[in-house]
Amino acid sequence: MDPWTTLKVAFSNADSTRRRFARLRPEAADPLAEVRTILDLPGPVTLPAEALKLLGSAWASLQQQLDIADAQLSTQPGSAFKSLFRIVEPARTLLTLTRQEHDKVLQEDAERRAALDACMESLEEAKRHIQFVLDRGCEAPDLVARNVADVEEVFPQFNAVQLVEVKQALDGFVSDFLRPLRESVTRAAALKRSEPRNVPEDIARKSRRLLGAVKAAVKDSEVDEARAAVEAYAQFVADLLLRVERGQVVELPARPDPREALDGLKLQLRDVVDYPPEYASPAVLAHQKAVQVAWNEVLVCIDLQDKAERDLQHSTSGDEMAQHFAGLMLVEAMQDVQKALSALKQALSQARDVLAAHDAAMRRYYAALKKLMPRVTFAEALPLQEDGVDTPWKVQRVAFDKALAAVKAAVDPPKRDYGTGNQRLIDLKKAIDALSTARSTVYLADLDEATDVTHGSARQAQVLVERLAKTPGLIAEMKPDQQLRLLRTMRTQLCFCRSCAQGFDPQEFKDNGGRCPNLLVDGVTDCNSTDVELPTICANRDCLREGRPTPGNPCPACSGEDWQVVGSLRPTLRGGKPNPIRDLLVTRAKVLAEMKLTPEFEAFDQKKRRETKTALQKDQLFAKARGSWTTWVKNNDFEKIEAFYNRAIQLQCRILGHDQKDLSCQRGDTVHTFPDAPVKARLHTPDPPEPEKDGYCEFGFPTFIVINTTSNQFGSFKEQVETILHENAHAFQAMLARKIMAKAPFDEEDREELLAHPELGLQASLFLENSLGYITTNSIQDDDVDFKLFARAYRHEPMEEHAWATGTAVSRSLLAPPLVESFMSSDTLRSRIWFVKEVSREHGCTVTLHERHGICPDEWEGDQPGDKLLTLERIRKDHDPFSATVRILEIVDEYRLQLDLDTRDYDPLVMLEFDPDDPKHPVLNKGTDPTKIAGESIRLVLHEWVQDL
Repeated sequence: MDPWTTLKVAFSNADSTRRRFARLRPEAADPLAEVRTILDLPGPVTLPAEALKLLGSAWASLQQQLDIADAQLSTQPGSAFKSLFRIVEPARTLLTLTRQEHDKVLQEDAERRAALDACMESLEEAKRHIQFVLDRGCEAPDLVARNVADVEEVFPQFNAVQLVEVKQALDGFVSDFLRPLRESVTRAAALKRSEPRNVPEDIARKSRRLLGAVKAAVKDSEVDEARAAVEAYAQFVADLLLRVERGQVVELPARPDPREALDGLKLQLRDVVDYPPEYASPAVLAHQKAVQVAWNEVLVCIDLQDKAERDLQHSTSGDEMAQHFAGLMLVEAMQDVQKALSALKQALSQARDVLAAHDAAMRRYYAALKKLMPRVTFAEALPLQEDGVDTPWKVQRVAFDKALAAVKAAVDPPKRDYGTGNQRLIDLKKAIDALSTARSTVYLADLDEATDVTHGSARQAQVLVERLAKTPGLIAEMKPDQQLRLLRTMRTQLCFCRSCAQGFDPQEFKDNGGRCPNLLVDGVTDCNSTDVELPTICANRDCLREGRPTPGNPCPACSGEDWQVVGSLRPTLRGGKPNPIRDLLVTRAKVLAEMKLTPEFEAFDQKKRRETKTALQKDQLFAKARGSWTTWVKNNDFEKIEAFYNRAIQLQCRILGHDQKDLSCQRGDTVHTFPDAPVKARLHTPDPPEPEKDGYCEFGFPTFIVINTTSNQFGSFKEQVETILHENAHAFQAMLARKIMAKAPFDEEDREELLAHPELGLQASLFLENSLGYITTNSIQDDDVDFKLFARAYRHEPMEEHAWATGTAVSRSLLAPPLVESFMSSDTLRSRIWFVKEVSREHGCTVTLHERHGICPDEWEGDQPGDKLLTLERIRKDHDPFSATVRILEIVDEYRLQLDLDTRDYDPLVMLEFDPDDPKHPVLNKGTDPTKIAGESIRLVLHEWVQDL
C-alpha cells in the first residue's frame, strides 16, 4: 500500500483521527496558553500597549480557530484535524514573537531596577552626610535637603535613562556640596571644643556669632561662605587661645591605624556583601545593605582622616597655632573613624549571625533538593490525562502539584525562606511517595505476568521495561525486588511458548523434535507448538549464524544441521558474530542505569564506611604509609607497599564481615593460602606498562586484588587507598554471591541465613544477579546512544554503586582537605575554598594549591569536575585585583588543576626576597617571573549552588 493510500485509510477511521487530534492539540493549545499568560502579566512586566494590541488580536484569531476545531471534533473529525494542523505553526510563531517582546520588557525592567538601586545608594549616601551635619548641631543644607527630601517619591515615574541622570545629580550634590560642608561642620565642632571655658560674656557672644555664621552658610548650602566662616572662627579661637593658653599642644590619641583594622575585616566583609543576592532572603539583603552602608561610611571617614593627616604634615612648623588646629582636626577625624568602625563591626556581627543561619538552612535545602530532584522529574512526567481520560493517579498528581507549589512559594525569590522550604520538602517527598505508589499499581499485574517463573518470559519483561522507560524515573521508582525480577527474567527465561504461555527447557524442546515440550492446562495434552521464542544460532563454532538449522533445513551459511540456544548476555559472539539477544543486554542496561542500593543495605554500608575510616585513622601503618608513600614508590619498596595494602584489606574485611580465616584457592598448579583474611593484595608490573589501568579484583573467593605498579595513579596515596577499598568491596560482594549459591566454603545453612538477613539478603541477591550479567562502559561500542547508556549503567549497577561509594567516600573523608568554611570564623558563609600557591602564566593556566583539592572525576553524582563553576580570586591584571570565573579542564594531580583561563596578559609575579641586612627595608625586589602571575592571597572558590525547582 502506497503512503498516500495508507494516510487516507488512517484518516478514514474517525476514532483514529480523534486520537491524532488529541495528540496534536497541545502543539497549538500550549503556545496559545503561554501567550495568554504573558499578555495578562501585571505590573512592570506588562507589554507596551501597541504590542498588547497586535499580539492580543493575533491570539484571539488563533484561539477562535482552535475553538472551532474543538467544536467540529465530535461530528467532523477530519475537518477538525485539518483546521488544527493549520494553526500549529502560527501559534508557535506567535509564542516566539510574544516571548521576544516579553524578554525586551524584562531587560528594560532589569536595567531600570539596576539604575534605581544605584540611585538609592547615592540617595542613602546623601542622607548620611545630611544626618552627620544634623548630629553636629547644624541645620540641614536647604538646597540639598530640598532636592533630596522628596526625590524618592518620584523615582517610580522615571525610566532607566532618567534614573541615571538623577544619580548623577545626587552624586554631584554629594561631591560639590555635602562633603565640603561636612568638612566645615567637623572643623567648626573641633574648634568649639577647643575654646577656653569661663570666658567673658562679650567673648562668648562673639563666639556664638561666628559659629552661627558657619551654621548659616551650611544651611544655605554655601560652600565657600562656610569655609570662610570657619576660617574667621578659627582666627578668633586662635587669638583667644594665644591670650589664655599659650603653648598648648594637642596630644594625638594612641589608636591603631583604622586602615589596618579595616583590612582585617575585609574578608568577613566580602563574605557578607558578596553573598549571592539571588539566594538571599529579604532579611539577609537588609543586613547586606546595612553592612555596605556602614562600610562606605568608614571609607568616607578614613578619607577625611587622610586629609587631616596631610594638613597636619603641611602645617608650618613655626606656626604653633596652625599645628594646633591641624591636630584638633585629626583628632576629630580619628574619633569619627572609630565611631564608624564600631558601627561597621556591629552591623557585620549582626549580619553574620543572620547569614550563618540562613546559609546553613539553604545548604540543607539544596542538598535535600538535589537528592529529590530525580523523583521530582519523575512525578512531573506523569500526566493528569491520557487520550482525554483521567489517569488512575490523577488525584495523587494534583496533590504533588500543590506540594511542589508550596515549596516554590517558600523558596522562590524574593522570599528565600529555606527553613520553611526544608519542611515543605518533607511534604513534597510524601506526595511523591503516594504518587509513585499509585503509578506502580498500574503496572504490577504486567510485572507479575512478565516475571512469573512459569508463564513469564524474557521478551515480555523486555517489552515492559521499554514501556516503563518512556516515563523518566519510573524504573528508578520501582522497588529493588521488582528490578531484580525483571533482570533475572531477561537473563534466564529466554525460551517461551506463545501457544501455552509457558517457558521450556531448550534441550527438552530439541528432544521433542523442535516442538514445545510443555503440557497444556489439563496436565495431559502435549502442547507440541512450534510458535516459540527461542534465541538460537548454528552450532558450528566457525559459523554461529542466527537461526535454527535442522537435518531438513540446514544452515544456509555452512550447511550445518545442529543448533544451540544463546544464553550469554553479550553484544557479540565468537569472532564478532552478532548475538541474537543483544537487545536484551541493552534493555537490562536501562534497568541497571536507574538502580540504587537498597535502603537497608545503604544504612548498613554507611555505618561500615564510618567504621573503616575510623579504623584506618587509628592505624599506625596507615599513618606511616601516608607520610612515606612517595619515598616507597620512588624506591620501589614493594614489600612495604604490599604490607600496607594487606593491612588495609584486613581492617576492611573485619569490618564488612568477609573475615573468614584459613581458606585456600588454586591458581593453575599453585595453591594459595589465606590464613588471616580471604583477600590479599598482589602487585603486578605489566610489560609493556599499562598506565591507564589501576587494579582489579580477581574472580573467585578467596581472591587477590591485583595492583598495577605502572598505573599513572600508583604514586597517589589517595588514589591507591580508594582503589584498594573499592576492589575489596567487590571481594565482599563475591562472598555474598557465593553464599547465595551455597558454593564452598559456604553451604545451604549459610545461604538461608543470608537470605533472611534484613540488611544484606536482598542486596546479596542483587549482587549475584549483577555478577551473572555484569556490564562495562564498553559493553556496547558501536552506537553512541548505547555507549552513554552503558556508561551510566556501569556506574549504577549494584556492584559498582557499592564499590564506588565505598572507595570514594572513605578515601575522601580520610585524605581530602576539609571544607574551608570562612576565613575569620567558623560560620559557613561561602562555598568550598582553597588557598592557591601559584598560578601559571599561560593559555589554560595551572593552579597549584597549598592543600590537596580532593576533586576526582566521580566525586559528584552525575557530574564531572568540568561541570563545576569556580572563581579564581585576587589575581592581578593591569596592576588591579581581579577575579575570573573558571572551569576545570584537567585534574593534573592532587594539588594541581588546569583551568580554562588564559593568563598570558595578566601581571607577572614580582619576586621578593627578605634582606637580613636592612631591617628598615627588609624586602628586595628580584625582578619578575614571567611564568607565573601576580596576586595577593589568591584563592579558588567552588560555587556549589544548584538550580531551583
